[in-house]
Amino acid sequence: MSRATAFLVVLITAIATDLLGPFLLAARYPGYSHLRDTISALG
Repeated sequence: MSRATAFLVVLITAIATDLLGPFLLAARYPGYSHLRDTISALG
């Protein structure tokens, strides 16, 4: 595997984890709201 291909695999994995992580963790926290927390983070 070339360096560029390895980099792309790592990059895509990191992006997928960053996007899907909160949705997977939200099932463990009752009362968690993506909308409320996003608005709170944005100010």
